[in-house]
Amino acid sequence: LEVIEMKRTLAILIVAFLIIVSLSFAFEKIGLFYKASEGDYGVNMHTKYIIPVLNDFHVDYELIDVEGYMDVHGNFSEFSGIVSFYYSGVLKQAKEYLENLKNYLSDGGIYYFFNSMGAFSNGTTYLEQKWINGPLNLMGVQYSNNWQTLETYEYHTLDMDYLIEKPLVKEKMPVEIFNLFGKNTRKILSVKNEKREFPMIFLSENGGGAVFNAYINENKVNIDLHQFLRWIENPILGYSKNKVLIIKDTDTD
Repeated sequence: LEVIEMKRTLAILIVAFLIIVSLSFAFEKIGLFYKASEGDYGVNMHTKYIIPVLNDFHVDYELIDVEGYMDVHGNFSEFSGIVSFYYSGVLKQAKEYLENLKNYLSDGGIYYFFNSMGAFSNGTTYLEQKWINGPLNLMGVQYSNNWQTLETYEYHTLDMDYLIEKPLVKEKMPVEIFNLFGKNTRKILSVKNEKREFPMIFLSENGGGAVFNAYINENKVNIDLHQFLRWIENPILGYSKNKVLIIKDTDTD
């Protein structure tokens, strides 16, 4: 019995080692993007939520001010993944940023955002939806704007494989319309009023999003970020060279 138990323990250790090694190779260096114009927000959110997960998987990372980075660099190819925290939808180089994300996805990247993509306007004018949908369409998602606040709603979809706990109904829920059309796009959380359903958290083969504050429950992130990272490595969906996870908090412009 002792020999059997030792073999079982050894097998578990080998599996754990192989998972760590595979994740380390898949994610050589993650760019942790933030906007310096938003003060300490982005760095604080990375430090509290993302960096501990990356450390658990022994993944290297680098904090990057996206506003300064876009002034110097033309693409994101130096990163094997990108994670960003933004709270505004304004980025001076919004069009270039979205085009870079589109190219990144085309080259095998995965793009994930929480709250917003953070690049709806350059500060003077709002971009046409074709620029926003450039990267989103590659994820099997179509953005239709139509921002509104729901005062009466109910949760329609709750995928507890990726949520830590069942979320409370908030007094108000800001929403926008994201139509999911990819065959492998997975709806994690949606809300519904008397008119329609609004997907709020979703995953696809190469990314997804968590819209506005849908991923916040009682002032805490309610998504199992370890599960998200494991999902990216799901062999059923195939292997992607680059990985992008974009995270953003409650409110946007």
